[in-house]
Amino acid sequence: MFTGLLSWSGWLARVDVRPPAFLFVAPGIVAWVVFAARSKGAKALAQQAPLAALIAVQVFRFPLELLLHALWKARLLPQMMTYEGANFDIVMGLSAPIVGYLALRGKISQKFLVLWNVVGILLVVHVAARGVLTTPAIAALATDVPNQAIGMFPYTFIATFFVPAALVLHVLTLRKLADRAPVT
Repeated sequence: MFTGLLSWSGWLARVDVRPPAFLFVAPGIVAWVVFAARSKGAKALAQQAPLAALIAVQVFRFPLELLLHALWKARLLPQMMTYEGANFDIVMGLSAPIVGYLALRGKISQKFLVLWNVVGILLVVHVAARGVLTTPAIAALATDVPNQAIGMFPYTFIATFFVPAALVLHVLTLRKLADRAPVT
């Protein structure tokens, strides 16, 4: 809610603030991910939630990738943040219901599930880093257009809610896998 208010007010989109405005919010996002992944509530959720559900819910990343593509077409973020560029996170969104179903049926190995989650974390971190490095205030990577969407309401929620949610879901899934007996 806090980042939503900051983006709605236009403060997060400002490029004249030093350090860049979005960097004021980044520590809170990291703290939220760490807290959400390491709290007692998260442990309880990881223990109680079905493994298949923790995996399948990652399907939300597919429409999110479609939104990123639309934002690129609107020239609000660079192509490199889309599936036409260097963002392959759409694979996680498309594969999530399939991997979740196979996990539900016990037809997938625990090693594959760990690998799938590690790849998912790497993909999220990759696109998040590109997202920050392509903002107008930082502009550390050369792009066709800067990432203006990150500071605009409601698109700020991509970086401040959906990216952390994807990371937390992967961490919870890995916690659940670590607590289980190995599956062949």
